[in-house]
Amino acid sequence: MRRGHLILTGSAVIAVLVLAFAVGWSAPGRPPPPLSVTRYPRVSEAQPLARPNDDMDASVAALRDDLGPDAAAGGAPPRPRYVRVQRPPAPQPVDEALVFRRQVAAVVNLDGQGLAILLANPGGEASGSRLLKVGDLFDSRWRIAALSMDEVVLQDGTAEKRVALFGRLDGVGAVAQ
Repeated sequence: MRRGHLILTGSAVIAVLVLAFAVGWSAPGRPPPPLSVTRYPRVSEAQPLARPNDDMDASVAALRDDLGPDAAAGGAPPRPRYVRVQRPPAPQPVDEALVFRRQVAAVVNLDGQGLAILLANPGGEASGSRLLKVGDLFDSRWRIAALSMDEVVLQDGTAEKRVALFGRLDGVGAVAQ
C-alpha cells in the first residue's frame, strides 16, 4: 500500500506541473500595467515677483543703524576695538626616551665587542636601521652612556635618562641630574 501511495503522489505532482506549463503556454502574456497619474495640488494664489533691489533702501538704513554714524557725515569716528588674542600653549617637549624605546628592535651581542642596540627605522624600511654601541650618538643631543640587556642610559652632558627596554612605558626616561 505504501508503494502505491508514493506512486500516486508522484504522479499527481507531475500532472500539476504539466498542467501549469500547458496553461502558461496557451495563455496570452500579461497585460501591461495601467498608467498612473499623480496630481499635485495647485498653488492657490501665486506671489507677485519682487523687483531686484526693491528693498535696498530699507536694507541700507538698517545697516547704517547697525554700523553707527557715518564719519563722512560729521559724526565721530568709531572707536577701535581691541581683541585679546591668546596664544596657543607651547607644544610639549618630545621625550627622547620614548622615541628611543619605540625605535629599539633588538639588543645584539657582538662577539668580543660587547652589546649593541639595533634601531629600526620608524618608517619600517630595513635600509634605515642603525646599530649603536656605547658612546654612539642616538640623535644630535643624546649619547649612549651605558647598555645592558634590560636598560640603556642616555646622556646629553647635563642630564641622564634611564630607558627600560622591556615592560610598561610608564616612567620611561627617568631623569637624573
